[in-house]
Amino acid sequence: MNVSSKEDFSNYLNLQMVGKGTFSNVYLATHKITNIPVAIKAVKKSTLENSQVNRNFQRELRIMHFVDFPFVTHYFNTLEDENYFYIIMEYSKYGSLLDFLNKRGPFSEEAAQVIFCQFLAALNYLHNESHVLHRDLKMENILISSGSSIRLIDFGLSSTFTEEDNLMETRCGSFPYAAPEIFQKKPYTATVDMWSAGIILYTMVVGHLPFQDQNHKKLIQLICNEEPEYPEQLSSELIDLLRGLLNKDRHQRLTVKEASNHPWIRRSNYAFFASDFFITQRQYRVIPKMTSEIDKDIVTKMRNYGYNLNNFEKDIIEMKETAATTVYRMLKQEKITEMIRQQMTTNKDKEITRADSQPSQKLPPLMGNDKCADSIIAPNMSRDSTAIVFKRNSMNKGQLEVILRKSRQPQSNRARPSSLNIVKKLNF
Repeated sequence: MNVSSKEDFSNYLNLQMVGKGTFSNVYLATHKITNIPVAIKAVKKSTLENSQVNRNFQRELRIMHFVDFPFVTHYFNTLEDENYFYIIMEYSKYGSLLDFLNKRGPFSEEAAQVIFCQFLAALNYLHNESHVLHRDLKMENILISSGSSIRLIDFGLSSTFTEEDNLMETRCGSFPYAAPEIFQKKPYTATVDMWSAGIILYTMVVGHLPFQDQNHKKLIQLICNEEPEYPEQLSSELIDLLRGLLNKDRHQRLTVKEASNHPWIRRSNYAFFASDFFITQRQYRVIPKMTSEIDKDIVTKMRNYGYNLNNFEKDIIEMKETAATTVYRMLKQEKITEMIRQQMTTNKDKEITRADSQPSQKLPPLMGNDKCADSIIAPNMSRDSTAIVFKRNSMNKGQLEVILRKSRQPQSNRARPSSLNIVKKLNF
């Protein structure tokens, strides 16, 4: 059997909507040849007429196109039809960290280490190898995949930087997770991500956000001026790490390297996840940089599926998007996920458990943070000062918002390879 080199919706079956937003819908689908589940984000072209929405979409797609790391959700391909762009990417079946917390309560410290070590690894890769600042880290943007491994998602507010030019001024993010310097209208660096990491870790082990108030101005006052309360059941090492991450002075706040070497991380069975291990080991990357890195076992599997591999090696190295390179990405990502699952097992895998002793007690749900004020004045700023503007990111509803619209259109409206200038066209 020969598989067509054309990449379109005929390669995807069993579409099921799993999320719906203002600008996009999310679908779960199955790749027809491999039976691998994928998530597809369908973005209405009409919404991209809004310059801010278009800018966020272009930024997210550009960054997703080049990031390649086990704990960051992997991008496979982009298609389009007359009305939508469709971003096809890795699917994480267990939902978000927020979902997990609301269902099962706060994490034990050991279970939190499993997640947080992976999270630090992802931030280490983004900050120190890819030079990407996420700028919207929150519980909803961390998904749980097979074997308790995580996937970081949503790069709509992210930005790239250089070592020489790493100061930023754009005010963006989600209120309860935003660092003090964001509200104080100060230039900031990658340490804003580390503040958000501290908020996430605190929320995981305590069960609620460290700073809470329905009034946005009061919430800003808390973030900028107050210290969180640390429950007595937390270990002294964990409290020390949280204080280092939630230091209001960005110059004194822990970097990702410093956090990764903190005693609370180092004593974990999963400390190696927070090291440079996955950065240095190329077998954990999907996209090969040279021919020798192409996974021969996967190529054999593709040949057995019936794919034409005449130009495959050149196409995958040059990151061209064809049916063959797309399925290689899927199969390689699936293999990497299994390798990580085995690493988890080897390193005394722990079930993610509640921290408290009353599992039957229902905790109040932590709400997804998809609402940001249009204009807020930080504490100690006069009304004459320029307001800090937060742009609402309506694509975030707490889970990976990727989708696919079932292709029941006439032939002229069928999905075709994306013509966006940031994505290389498919070769037919």
